[in-house]
Amino acid sequence: MRVLVGLRFLWVLLIAVSTTACLDIRFGQDGFAQVRFEHEGESVAVRGSHIVVHEDGRVFGIGSFAADPAGIAIAAFLPDGTLDEAFAEDGTLTWRAGGPVVTSPVGAFLQNGMLTVVSATATTPDGVFVAFLRVDLETGEVAELTLSDVGSMRFFANDAKADPDGNILVSGCMQAGPNTLKADTAVARFTPDFVPDSTFGTDGVSVVNVSTDFGDCGSEVHLAGEHIYVFSAPHDGAAVLRFTRSGTLDPSFGQDGLLQLSSVIPSGESFKTASHGVLAVDVTEHRLLVAGALGDQPERDFGVVAISTHDFERDVAFGVNGIARVGFADLTGVPTDDLAGLILLDHDGRIVVTGVSFLWSEDDTVTRLSHGARLTSTGAVEIDANGHPRKQRVMVGDESPFAAAFGLRPSPHRGLVFLGRTLPWAEASMFLARYY
Repeated sequence: MRVLVGLRFLWVLLIAVSTTACLDIRFGQDGFAQVRFEHEGESVAVRGSHIVVHEDGRVFGIGSFAADPAGIAIAAFLPDGTLDEAFAEDGTLTWRAGGPVVTSPVGAFLQNGMLTVVSATATTPDGVFVAFLRVDLETGEVAELTLSDVGSMRFFANDAKADPDGNILVSGCMQAGPNTLKADTAVARFTPDFVPDSTFGTDGVSVVNVSTDFGDCGSEVHLAGEHIYVFSAPHDGAAVLRFTRSGTLDPSFGQDGLLQLSSVIPSGESFKTASHGVLAVDVTEHRLLVAGALGDQPERDFGVVAISTHDFERDVAFGVNGIARVGFADLTGVPTDDLAGLILLDHDGRIVVTGVSFLWSEDDTVTRLSHGARLTSTGAVEIDANGHPRKQRVMVGDESPFAAAFGLRPSPHRGLVFLGRTLPWAEASMFLARYY
């Protein structure tokens, strides 16, 4: 599990979105809002990981800071990009648990007028728990911390989403046995009171062995209609699982509820994915969209594969024979090695895909660039009003030219709000940007 989580941070290292005229300059300072955090009077580096957008336009950035022990950091922004000083007195909150160490957030959402942040705890003598932190939206006060365990083995959370009924879906890894490091893909459902839902799976959790030779893990979860999709990224190939709302594998999907990504990739084509943030469920078009790297190193391109949820084959109406390919050599002037690490559908069904590009020199040193592109629903790169393709590299200020992104969310203004963190890592601050 630790290896997979580490890969998540490695592969989505430097992500960005287009900085064309779409940037909403009314937000923050020229479209950007940036904040640094302090904890107990000391400056701390914060790794932003999740973003929540309220229907009134307020934005909450959530992340973690590396102290001893680690803690949770939250910043509240008003619709104009300034800090909401009614929240925790100055717009920022840093918090540490007094007992078990709460690790980095795996999910955040609004629930009954409260901000709920889902994390995991570090291993304790009593086991590993899923941690639910409730924070008052108006005052920034921590209302409660609930620790909940699920299943008979250790469960490590990786992603969390709330469903329309207030239940919470959490995907992750379940230890395969008491004396093994191997883990299986798991998805659990908790009630709004953070108790395992006994009507889901077995005692609140469903566990599936995706890889027989290697450990595997449910790295992201999506609820779409009556189905629950879990993306699993074992070492020997990614897979998508589909569950019913009761937590059983849907036998009508793929092969007994599981679709190996390798089964839809053309023979001879190389397609690799990161472990998190790479799956989008397009309910309108009845398809799954999976983002990754297409081709062979060191000259790969962004790739997006569209898979029909009817016949589980590539959707040939998308891109070229079901695959959209986006390169950035036209921007850099030299070949790049590109990996798409985040994909999102916006209000209008357009596809936003972001990732990192590596430039290799003759002495094997590497430069990392951040790129992003917006695609139409048919997989073509969108063209702006000036006839330019919507793909570009972004620089956030002169001193912090790169930024890692871990959140993209639609805003109430039919735009996108983008959460990231600046470099260097040891001095990381949280920033947001809003785009039309």
